[in-house]
Amino acid sequence: MNSNYKGEKSPFVYQCASFDVSKYEYFCENINLEDYEFFDQRILTKRNSKTRIEKFIDLIIPEFCKSNSSKELTIKKNSLNNILTNVIKCSEKGKVCLISRDKNYYSIPNKYRILYFTYSTTIALIDKMITMNFLSEKRGHFDKEIGKGKLTRIWASIELIEILNNPIFAEDNIELGKKKTESGIIYFGNIDSQIKTPYPTNIILKDSDKYYIDYPLTRKVKRLDNFLKEYNELINGHLILSPFYNESLFKSYTKLSDVIIAINNTIHNHNDSKGHNSSSPLLSQNQSNLLIYKELSDRVIRVFNRSSFKLGGRFYGGDYQQLNSEKRNEILIDFEPVVEVDFSSLHINMLYNLLGDEYEGDPYLVMGEALRPLMKLVSLISINAKTMTSGIKAFNDELNKKQLLKELHNSNGLKTREYFMGFAEKHIRINKFLNSDIGLTLQYKDSKIAEDILKHFTKKGIPCLPIHDSFIVPNKYKDELIETMHEVYIKHFGFKPKLK
Repeated sequence: MNSNYKGEKSPFVYQCASFDVSKYEYFCENINLEDYEFFDQRILTKRNSKTRIEKFIDLIIPEFCKSNSSKELTIKKNSLNNILTNVIKCSEKGKVCLISRDKNYYSIPNKYRILYFTYSTTIALIDKMITMNFLSEKRGHFDKEIGKGKLTRIWASIELIEILNNPIFAEDNIELGKKKTESGIIYFGNIDSQIKTPYPTNIILKDSDKYYIDYPLTRKVKRLDNFLKEYNELINGHLILSPFYNESLFKSYTKLSDVIIAINNTIHNHNDSKGHNSSSPLLSQNQSNLLIYKELSDRVIRVFNRSSFKLGGRFYGGDYQQLNSEKRNEILIDFEPVVEVDFSSLHINMLYNLLGDEYEGDPYLVMGEALRPLMKLVSLISINAKTMTSGIKAFNDELNKKQLLKELHNSNGLKTREYFMGFAEKHIRINKFLNSDIGLTLQYKDSKIAEDILKHFTKKGIPCLPIHDSFIVPNKYKDELIETMHEVYIKHFGFKPKLK
């Protein structure tokens, strides 16, 4: 990170939270195995002053590693850290963690290999932690009804949460930096303490089973990789911040020692020994007044699918991509406010444009305004599904993860198939593309658009963050972003894009 953007040292610190065991017990009693996140082999929890996960690992490592080899000890410590970081991260969101027990999944080419993530290490440690009641598990199996296997689900046990709450694992305070801005004084730091182990390569290729596969270094691959190196070097020189909210379902409170917040540009000191309830933003009911920020990782890679460099290819990796649109609007780049510009209904409009046509109006208003959220989901699934039957199954699976959509569906009396039929009838001109597995082809096309937009700003030394169908830049570059998105889309499709 460029030292110009570090600000100055602040006398104020962030004090890490404990877990609310009673809330976590309720989660475990009412667990939804279909509300999950995939296991991330790259994330670790580390800090100069050790985190509770690192302290816990130091205590239990003799049970997991009997060798005197420093290399093996490091590998097992990192693997335990990786496993615990994943389950705690998911548990804080009220989700379970999805992980494969298939040996083939771990047999990956050297260009992707992470030393601590192997079948013999990762699965053996998970099994050991299950035996020691640190983890709970729902073992994967083959589902005859849908004709495919279900992956294993793991989550932190209540015993583990209780242990991590022990004062001996309490984390040291995190020093905050500070910076004067037009909005007031901003306090910021690496509050999450999660780091990502970088891949040795910026280009990922997966097969149809989503396993990592090798590929030759063709001229195209080298070109793609060289640009990502250039982009990541540029973006690493800038500071990406987002407001920090204590939103965990299970953290009982978050305290700040001698906290300062700014309301209406007036500085107020807070010394609340009781902490702040996690049901609201960290310090203030008014999110716009919250001036405590956390640093986001920003390095991106490109992921291609089904053994082809013409399928997928989108940019992934930035923490900002995990934020919803409201929170992304609160991002700061080098302490400056940002703007996000979206391609509206990108894939639907791309399909019409591919036929030399344009669609006027809102493509999701198929069954009225009230059902628009459901039709937007139907659109997304219809573009990616291979058949309407598999699309209906995917739609119902999504409803089980999204309570508000499920309630909307249950309240209108319509069957899922009626949504899909209604959407297909409304969009009869592109009907041949729906439920035809065209999604990854469209992703490749939008990734080429994203590449050209990022190249434009990288060449000028301007940080630009990709969110697949939208882009974020410092506010002062809004007009240039809009103009560039127009030019690039016209170059690829010959039509003016619809932006919002």
